[in-house]
Amino acid sequence: MSLLIRRAARSSLAEIERGEGELDRIVWIQLIEEQLPVIVCLIVLNKLMRKSAIAEVDAILDTLESRGDANPLLDEFIAKQMFARGHRAEAIAFAKEAAVRWDRDYLFELVEILKEIKAEKEGVF
Repeated sequence: MSLLIRRAARSSLAEIERGEGELDRIVWIQLIEEQLPVIVCLIVLNKLMRKSAIAEVDAILDTLESRGDANPLLDEFIAKQMFARGHRAEAIAFAKEAAVRWDRDYLFELVEILKEIKAEKEGVF
């Protein structure tokens, strides 16, 4: 990643953290052109979620999906977002698929945690 891209990403993240701005145009262009690694995108997504910038989160997720990026951490983020938005059954199913596909313990743990929270909210206990 070039120095210009790193500076733009750092600047955009700082503005988002302060609540002053949106993603810099350069960051969006690099995201679309597959220049930003998934892990950087996840950092941006988490910061945007803290600011309740749902439209921007959805746009980034759509971009990552269209790029064909696959990553267990991205799947974890998507499952958590689905669950938080009220799509509990779908989130659990998605997390199960991701856990099997990636064979990661933390994804299997996520499935169990989501099941417990769902049961708690539905009063099954």
